[in-house]
Amino acid sequence: MECKASGGDCKSVIQKYLDISNQNSKELAEACTGGGVACVTWEELIQGSTNVANDPHSGQFRLDEKLKDPDAAAIVNYLNGSDLKFLKDNITEGDRLLSVISDPTSWPVAVMGGKAFITNAVNNTKEQLIAVGVGVGLGAGI
Repeated sequence: MECKASGGDCKSVIQKYLDISNQNSKELAEACTGGGVACVTWEELIQGSTNVANDPHSGQFRLDEKLKDPDAAAIVNYLNGSDLKFLKDNITEGDRLLSVISDPTSWPVAVMGGKAFITNAVNNTKEQLIAVGVGVGLGAGI
């Protein structure tokens, strides 16, 4: 943080970001109490931001950069951790499944898994069919 490096008082800077985080958490609680498919996306974004803030692999291309100040990283971990726990407690498995199904990037997996399921239903034994069905189900739940 620049204020820390210059020896300044960082309380106002910290308070500004606490206020922003508190407002974001309030909006998150209003939108995601009881879950919902959109909340899965919020969870992914918050987790991604937390990971980047702590990222030890600075050589990798990122859309953001690691926080250089350990105190700032600790604040991010705490505040984002609270939001992530809230989301974990409110997002259902059904929300997660619908998120995967509604995400166009997961369609190729679903299509190929469905094709394998149908192909194996025609050509293979009952045991292999069950194995493929379990594999397709696990793939959809990711």
